[in-house]
Amino acid sequence: MDAQPGRRVAFLIGNQSFRPDSELPPLHGPLNDIAALAEILGDPARGAFDIRSFPDATSGEIKAAIEEELAGAGRGDLVLIHYAGHGKLDRAGNLCLATSDTRAKALHATSIPARHVRDLVANSDCDSVVLLLDCCFSGAATQDLRGDVASQLRSLQEASGFYILSASSEIQTAGEVETARDGQVMGRFTAAIVEGLGDGRADQDRDGRILLYDVVRHVQSSVRHQTPQFLAARGSGDPLIAHSPATARPLIEPAILADLAADNWRHRLGVVAHLVELSRGGDAATAAAARGILQRHQQAERDVEVRGYLEQNASAWREAPPAWNQAPVALVGTTPEPPAAAPRIPAVDPMPDPVPPGPKPFWRRWRLTLSIGVTVVAMLAIVVTQMPGTPTRPDNAPPGKMQPPAATQPPTTTQTGPAPQTQQTQQTQAPARYQILGCGAILDSRTRLEWYVGPDVDIGWGQAAGWARGLDACGGGWSLPSTTQVAGLFDASQSAGTGYRTGDRNFPARIDPVFARIGGGSWVWVAGDPQEGRAPAFNLNQNKDVMLSADGSEFPTRAFAVRLARR
Repeated sequence: MDAQPGRRVAFLIGNQSFRPDSELPPLHGPLNDIAALAEILGDPARGAFDIRSFPDATSGEIKAAIEEELAGAGRGDLVLIHYAGHGKLDRAGNLCLATSDTRAKALHATSIPARHVRDLVANSDCDSVVLLLDCCFSGAATQDLRGDVASQLRSLQEASGFYILSASSEIQTAGEVETARDGQVMGRFTAAIVEGLGDGRADQDRDGRILLYDVVRHVQSSVRHQTPQFLAARGSGDPLIAHSPATARPLIEPAILADLAADNWRHRLGVVAHLVELSRGGDAATAAAARGILQRHQQAERDVEVRGYLEQNASAWREAPPAWNQAPVALVGTTPEPPAAAPRIPAVDPMPDPVPPGPKPFWRRWRLTLSIGVTVVAMLAIVVTQMPGTPTRPDNAPPGKMQPPAATQPPTTTQTGPAPQTQQTQQTQAPARYQILGCGAILDSRTRLEWYVGPDVDIGWGQAAGWARGLDACGGGWSLPSTTQVAGLFDASQSAGTGYRTGDRNFPARIDPVFARIGGGSWVWVAGDPQEGRAPAFNLNQNKDVMLSADGSEFPTRAFAVRLARR
């Protein structure tokens, strides 16, 4: 995704008053509909849209404004058009959206033909246009029509990047209903959208982001007595409609941040290394939170090794914060908790209060010097004992008595047997890098990360991300891994799973066999943002990052979950 935020513009069109010669009855809810949507979509912490409201406006005003905006829009921009009012079909079956100046005998000239909107989208560089239609289709069931609304909406998809969500099918009317929102009359369809965005009900995976498909699922499951229709045959990706601070999970696990105040400097170094890794990750919101924590912790850190590691990796965590459409504004605040606050976990970035620097113990300031000195003394001792004429003690000599070496033994001869045996014994007794924990997780003792292998089934990126966030095994706190984290598992000398087979060749995952549950896949989804229907993954056979079809249809891609080891 581009570093700069794309423009976000919402056209909110509500028509409830019509001319007598329009042959359309008045409505009561459209103006309430667009007012409620404007409150949410225009909120900088939620929708961050530039709102263009058109209450009871004429067709000329609306068409000119939409055309001008789409003509100047480009890739990465998002244009949302919401219409609440009457939909009317002409005798040829063409759908028209009624406006305040609509006349039945001049329908095309005094309304917004849906095909006109399609043509504007087709001639624009904007790759994300969302059309929300809360209207009934007057006349759809009459006998003299040569088309229907379903076919009309499908024809609009000739324009690439066009998503259409309508309130009802071609033979239904879109109802108005009294809602709990201040007792105002609203369309059922718009009321469901406002409900889903307002309190976060549409955020089913509780990640603080409400995408278009989240809105679609919420509307289709909550609207009664209507059948909302969604069309996106030529739309790729999943546009972000709004953030939901109320449902966002903490971006950084509290258990991780607790070790930032640990007395043991190695614990703090481990947490700092993990936060640096997160700051490089594909999840922009988490990366921004990690950078904020590292920037503040640099001033509080009292150990030279940890501070040195921070300086060595400064390029990763001193970057500028991401754009709005990459990280929720409400989720990356960097204001620390006041010291007197009651213990709690803030929504994001729950960093402990900084610990003021203190004097280093003598042993820590001089441990490097002492280590070097001990090493030098040991080396000198070895050299002295191997010099010609140096007394040696045989294994059976009594303590305290030294004997000269035998005259027949060359002084430069070294023992060749015991040393390799000792080395082999030490290698055998060395602990394995990976350990399977009792709860099924895999602990990497080298990186202090815990892994959990997902089911041996083909899975899409969105499903994998949702599975990782919702995984409650071993206490929860899991997420999709970053590219760097997965790359750290690659080992060309190892093989796990059955591997991907094409023709007579097999391409297994080149990782430790402890990850055998990867099964028939060699690809693993990683954290990041899907773009144009493709999502980031890592090829564990060829050790490289790739972009695959986000629905998982291209290759058998698997899901891994990762978290920092629990102490």
